[in-house]
Amino acid sequence: MKYSIEELQTAYQQLTQQQRPWIAFGGAIGGAMPAAALYVVFATMGGMYLWMLLLPAAIMGWFARFAGAPYQLKARLPVGVLAAALHLLGCWLLQLSPLAYLLAPVCAVVAMSCAKIKLSMLQQHALLQAHLGKLALPQSTR
Repeated sequence: MKYSIEELQTAYQQLTQQQRPWIAFGGAIGGAMPAAALYVVFATMGGMYLWMLLLPAAIMGWFARFAGAPYQLKARLPVGVLAAALHLLGCWLLQLSPLAYLLAPVCAVVAMSCAKIKLSMLQQHALLQAHLGKLALPQSTR
């Protein structure tokens, strides 16, 4: 597909303006509240399945996706760290076995993958061209 330079510049500027890492982190904190409530629900159920521990991380990622629209790994990394910290806190509060603590990195990856927005082909091409240096950008977006 061939895109004009103006289309690529517009798509890149819109993409960089929509991504707000701090608001995505705030969305993850907002998503931590219902996620923490899920840990309480799991504790009252009596049975704890390890796949249930991944659900709060996914909820935090979804909240971060819709709040801050992150597409870069740098913007999604704090969301994953927060999800891993909440997972460790939940395992400690529920007094789970030490094997459940090993799911913390998996929870971080789940939260980061759920937080990523899906890019269109135009946006992917604009990011590639900007990364290669072939897209002339104004000084304010560099």
